Amino acid sequence: MIQTPFPELEHFVRPSRLPSLEKTLASLPLQEAIDDIETPDREIVPAFPSFNKARTTTPPSLPALKKPLPTPPKLAKSKTTLNRQKPSTPMPTSMANLVADAMDDEPRAATDDDLRRAFEPIVEGSLERVLYAPDKGLHTYLEPMLRSTVRRAIAEQIDAAVQFRSTSTTDRLGWRLKALMTSRSYDEVVFHSTRRYQVEETFLLRKEDYSLISFASHDPARHASEKRVAPTIKKLTTRLIDSEGNLRKTFEYNDEQLAIIREGDYTLLVALVRGRSNALVRADLDYVLRQAEERFGERFEVETDAFLHVLQPILEGALLIQSPAPPN
Repeated sequence: MIQTPFPELEHFVRPSRLPSLEKTLASLPLQEAIDDIETPDREIVPAFPSFNKARTTTPPSLPALKKPLPTPPKLAKSKTTLNRQKPSTPMPTSMANLVADAMDDEPRAATDDDLRRAFEPIVEGSLERVLYAPDKGLHTYLEPMLRSTVRRAIAEQIDAAVQFRSTSTTDRLGWRLKALMTSRSYDEVVFHSTRRYQVEETFLLRKEDYSLISFASHDPARHASEKRVAPTIKKLTTRLIDSEGNLRKTFEYNDEQLAIIREGDYTLLVALVRGRSNALVRADLDYVLRQAEERFGERFEVETDAFLHVLQPILEGALLIQSPAPPN
């Protein structure tokens, strides 16, 4: 029983459920008493072993085998195994070498040559896409810019440039007879007979409501007056959309002129071209439209007359889009 320092609490103390070590050892029988007990023929209760005697147990002997097991036959090496070639490993690339060096326990220090070899395939692929892509190559931006610059430089230096030889007498006589019979001027007949083209007027319109932003014209009177071009703009805006509700790319404005529409992010550029159009004309008009939108951008959405005279020098560059000078 557990002793408690408080005598008034002794009747609350319960005896321990487990016997103490002293009682357990006292209840064990002594060795002399166990030896004096006569064991019957059939031992029912086993005697406790003596702790003083060492327990010696001999393992049971294995039965002797009558016949030894046969040794497994040695496999003969086939000639195909000896003659089999080792699999060829692919040649490591520069990027694979860098990855292998990075996985080593003690990687070596990277050099400038390693960095150059790693970026070389990436840079080569990017340059090929930039320089030689058919739709988004660098030439699609450089060619219109160079043509516009050269045209302006030639127009500022000389009045006209002749790229053809003088025509024969028979051709000139036939063109003059045709001009006399059709009531046209000789220059107009030569222009159409030699398949010339020239941008005569350009109009920059807002994309939302087709209102006028700026314009330029070969006619000095029309170029200086907004009222004179107002009927032309009204006629053009009614024909920009086709019957299916889509924006037209081109349409016949009259017998002499062709209207070409180029769409931007905020504006529409409508050009009246006399003669036949081609891909070079459309690319040059896209460059003029890109010049205007890169300069002002989202400010075109606000309806104002502030851009009327500011953008005219840019649109005047589109008036220089023309074929080489006709023969004399």
